[in-house]
Amino acid sequence: MSTGLVSREAADNLAALDHAHQADVAARTAELICLARACDLHRVDASIIVDGAERLVSLGGDGTPLVGEFLAAEIGALLQVSPASAQRRLGQALNLRHRHPRLWELTVQGLVDPRHALMVADACAQADLSMAACAVVDRNCAVSLAMQPIGRLWGQLAGWIAAADPERARDRAERLAGWRGGGGGSDQ
Repeated sequence: MSTGLVSREAADNLAALDHAHQADVAARTAELICLARACDLHRVDASIIVDGAERLVSLGGDGTPLVGEFLAAEIGALLQVSPASAQRRLGQALNLRHRHPRLWELTVQGLVDPRHALMVADACAQADLSMAACAVVDRNCAVSLAMQPIGRLWGQLAGWIAAADPERARDRAERLAGWRGGGGGSDQ
């Protein structure tokens, strides 16, 4: 019988859960680093110009390097995911490392959960932000994610994205309003 508020068995179980969570975060971080490094190390022989030869393709947003198109197939087979899913993961790694360098560094240091950093990078990619606009969001998010829970950041992210590129935000809002309005036409 336990005399404390939490039994020894319950405390051991929580410690095991914490260990598993920390190992999961470390594994996700290591995978992210390896994906980015795979993009660095994969070489394409640009002198071969024939049908079917590997080309350089863009997998990330503005400011990310081009990558050999066959890399996604190799990564997909290794991770047991489709080439399209591998392309997405490679693009995410490139977006985070090149467009959000502060978040990348905090993630690599283990101070930010890679899933949270990728949520920010994905939101900026979906908003089609330029590299310069991503730098503004990166500054805000790096401080926030290192010091606050993800829910607090998530509530502010859309505003930071809009403030980073007000013109693009206005265009998105106008497109959304037109879509909600049914295209602006009438049936009369």
